[in-house]
Amino acid sequence: MAKKVIRDIIIFVIIFIIMCSTIIIRDLNDLDELWNYNFAKNIAEGRLPYKDFNMIQMPLLPIVCSIFLKIFGNQLFTMRILSIFLNSFILFFIYKIMKLLKLNENLTYILLIGIYSVYYNYFSIDYNFSILLITLIGIYIELYFINKNKSVIISNIKIDFGLGILIGCTILLKQTTGLFISLIFVFYKVLIVLKKSEVKEILKIMVARLLGIFIPICIMIIYLSVNHIWLEFMDYAIYGIKTFSNYIPYTFLLKNSKINIKFLSILVPTIIIYMYVRTIIKEQKTQEDKNIFVLFCYSVASLIVVFPISDIIHFLIGSMPAIISMLYIIYLEIKKVINKEKNIIFIKEYVKAFSVILTVIFFITSITITINYLNNDRFSKLKHYRFIPSQIDDDILKIDSYIQEKNLEKQNVYILDATACLYMIPIDKYNKDYDMFLKGNLGAKGEKGQIDKLKNENNAFILILNDNYSRNWQNPEKVRKYIIDNWSKIDTVGNFDVYTRST
Repeated sequence: MAKKVIRDIIIFVIIFIIMCSTIIIRDLNDLDELWNYNFAKNIAEGRLPYKDFNMIQMPLLPIVCSIFLKIFGNQLFTMRILSIFLNSFILFFIYKIMKLLKLNENLTYILLIGIYSVYYNYFSIDYNFSILLITLIGIYIELYFINKNKSVIISNIKIDFGLGILIGCTILLKQTTGLFISLIFVFYKVLIVLKKSEVKEILKIMVARLLGIFIPICIMIIYLSVNHIWLEFMDYAIYGIKTFSNYIPYTFLLKNSKINIKFLSILVPTIIIYMYVRTIIKEQKTQEDKNIFVLFCYSVASLIVVFPISDIIHFLIGSMPAIISMLYIIYLEIKKVINKEKNIIFIKEYVKAFSVILTVIFFITSITITINYLNNDRFSKLKHYRFIPSQIDDDILKIDSYIQEKNLEKQNVYILDATACLYMIPIDKYNKDYDMFLKGNLGAKGEKGQIDKLKNENNAFILILNDNYSRNWQNPEKVRKYIIDNWSKIDTVGNFDVYTRST
C-alpha cells in the first residue's frame, strides 16, 4: 500500500510539473481565463454574483477561487496555479481509471502523454474542466465499487449518497450540464434491470443518489436566499440563457483542419454506439462489459458539454470519458491478439522502454521551459497581472490612462467589447454587463435591455472596437449598431473608437 501511495505521489508531481510548464508560460491573451478570474476577483472583493456582476453559470467555481485569491493574493497568477492543480488532477484521475481498468502501466503512461499532447493548448480553469474532474472522480469511484463487488446493480447507501453529493456539485458549476449529468447518474442503472429482484436494489441506489444531489442544491438555495439575489439569478442564469442565439454545429468539427480533431469527432460517436450495442442491446457477460457500461453512461452524460457550441475545446472536454472508453476497448482487443503471440515479452519490454524515454523527454522539457519562464523579462507590471508574460502592457496602459483621465473629469467610460475586463482589472473597476459584453450574458432583456440602458447615459464615453479589428463572435451587434447610428464618434484610442451621445 505504501509503495502504491508513493508511486501515485510521484506520478502526480510529474504531471504537475508538466502542467506547470504548460500553463504559467502563457501570454496575457486568454479571455476565458480573464473572465473567470474577474468573477472570482469580484467575489473576493465583496461583490455578489448576478446582483453586482453578470454571469450566466452557477457560482461555485468563482466562490471557491475567491477563497484562494483572499489567502494567496488577488492575482491572475493565483488562478493559474489553481488551473495547474485542477488539470493535474484531471490527468491523474485518467491515470487512476486506466490502472483500475488494468491497462498495462507503461502503456498507460504513453496514453497519458498522448492525451496531454492533444489537450495541452486548452487546459485552463473554468466550469467545464471542473465538471470534467468531478465526472472522472465519479467514474473512478463507480468502477472501483463495481469491480470490487463484481456487479453493477448493488447498493451501498454511503457510497451512493456521497457520489450524489459529488455529482450534485456539477449543478453548482453549470446548471444545464450539471442537471443532465445528474439525471443520467441517478437513473442509468435502470437500463440493465432484468429481474424483479433487482428493482428494489435499483430503487435504493436511486433514492440515495437523489438525496445526495439535493445537498448541494439546498446549499445553493440557502446562498441565494441569504444574499437576496433570487431575482437577479433568475434573470441571468435562467431567463437570460434564451437570449443566447449563437451556436456552432457538430459539423464544424468534421470540417476542422486539425486531423486529430476530425478523426476524434468521427470516432467518439462511433464508440458510443458500439458501447450501447455491446452493453445494453447485448447481455453483459464479463467484467469488462460492466466497466464499458459505466463508461458508456458517463460518456453520454459528459457529451452534453458539446452542445450548443461544438468547438474544439468543448468537444475535447465533453469527449474525455468516451476517449478513455475507446482506448480501453482498443486495448482489450489488442490484448486478445497479443496474448496469442510468442513475442509478448519483447513487446512489453519495447513499450516499457518507449514509455520511460517519452516520460523523461517530457519531464526534462517541462523543467527547461519552467526555468526559461522564471528568467523571463516580459512579465506584466500591471496590477493583478504580476508574473504573467505580457506584450500588451503599453496598449492596456493607453486605454486605462484615458479611462482614468475621464473619470477625474466625472465622466464615465465603458468598453462595449469582449476584451473590456482586460483593461478594467488593473484599475479595479467593474461595470456590470459592459465588462462581460457577450450575447446571452446580458439578462432576460438581452441587447434591447442594454440599448434602453444606454439611452439613459448622459455623461458617458463608449469605446467600441475599431472596424480594422475582428470582434468576438458573440459580440452584441445590435447594440454596436445602435451606438454607431445614434451616438457621435469623437476620437480613437488604441484599438477603439470613442463615441458620446449626440447633442
